[in-house]
Amino acid sequence: MKIHKPRLSVIVPNYNHSRFLVKLLQNIMSQSFCPMEILVIDDGSTDNSVEVVMEFAKQNQLVQLFLNGENRGVIYSANRGAELASGDYIYFAAADDLFLPGIFEESMSLLSRYPDAGLCSAIVEVQRQDGTSYPACIERISSNECFLSPTDCLKLLRLHDSWMGGNSTIFQRAAYLKAGGLTPELGALSDVFLEMVIALTHGVCFVPNTLAVQSLADSSYSAVARADWTASMNMYSEAANLMRTTYRELFPTDYVNAWQQRELHVVRLTTLKRIHMEEMGVIRSFFKDKSLIDRLFIFCINSVIQFHLFAIVTFLFLSLGKEFRRVIVRRVRVGFLRIRHMQKRNHMERIVSAKKNWST
Repeated sequence: MKIHKPRLSVIVPNYNHSRFLVKLLQNIMSQSFCPMEILVIDDGSTDNSVEVVMEFAKQNQLVQLFLNGENRGVIYSANRGAELASGDYIYFAAADDLFLPGIFEESMSLLSRYPDAGLCSAIVEVQRQDGTSYPACIERISSNECFLSPTDCLKLLRLHDSWMGGNSTIFQRAAYLKAGGLTPELGALSDVFLEMVIALTHGVCFVPNTLAVQSLADSSYSAVARADWTASMNMYSEAANLMRTTYRELFPTDYVNAWQQRELHVVRLTTLKRIHMEEMGVIRSFFKDKSLIDRLFIFCINSVIQFHLFAIVTFLFLSLGKEFRRVIVRRVRVGFLRIRHMQKRNHMERIVSAKKNWST
C-alpha cells in the first residue's frame, strides 16, 4: 500500500487567553509529529495575547499571527484559520484544553493509510472543575485503530449518536471546507454537527486511545451556550432542520427525528437539574444558623423536590417511545460506567498515595 505523507496545520483561535498561550504553543512544538505551521487567529484580544504570540514567533518560525481586528467569535476564527491553512489536515487547539503526547503522530499515521477519510478522532478525557475526570467515550467504538466507512458511521450514530471527540479531532482540510466549515447558527453544536456530516460523507478514522483532555468549566463556550434553555432548543432545532433540508441525503428521516427528540430530552433534563440546584441554593440561604430542625426541614424540602424531579424525568422518558429511549438508556449506562471508572481511579490514587507515604 502506498503511504501518503500528509501535512498538518495547527490552528489556535484565541481571545484573551494570554496566560495559556506559551504552554499551549510549547505543547504543540514538543509533539513527536511536527506540524508544518501554527496559525494563531487572535479575535480582538484586550489582554497581551498579541505580544505573547509575537515574542514566541521570534524564536519559532512555524508560528504565524493573524488578527481579526475585532471580536468575531470562535467559529469565525476557526473557519478563517481553515481558509488560511496550507496543510492537507487541520487541528484546532483550544487554549484551555489539553492534548496529549502522540496525538499528531498516531492520528496522522492512521490518516496516511486512509487518505480518503474526512477526519480522525480519539478518546477524549473530560476533566471537571473539582479535578475528577472520566473518558467521554466509555464504550469503545473499536478496540483497534480503524477506518469507518459512511455506512459504518451511520450504524454507529444510531447506536451512540456522535462519538467523535472535539479536541482530539484532526480534519481533512478539503473535507472541512467542502462541508462548509462550522455553522455559526449552531453555536456550540457546530463542531459535532460538522463531524457527523463529514463522517457520513467521507468516513472517518478512529484511534482507541485517550489523546486529549477537555476542561469542563462553567465558563466554557459550550457550557455557557447550553445553560440558555431557549438558545439550546433553537440550536438543536436548527441542526435537525439542516439534516432534513441541506443534508437530507446523508441523514435518514427516522434518525433525525430520534436524534432531535433525544437531544431536546437532554436539554430539558439539564434545565430541570439546574433549576433544582438553584432552588435549593436559595432555600439553604434562608437558614444561616442551621439547627437540627432547620436541617430536617431542608432535607424534607429537598426530598420533595427530588421526587417531583424524578416524576417529571420518568414521564418524559416514557413519552419518548422505544426507538428514542434506546440511546438514552445507553447514555445512562455510560453514566454509571463513568462513575465506576472515577471510583476505581480514586481508589488506585489512594493506594499509590498510601504507598508513597509508607515509603517515606
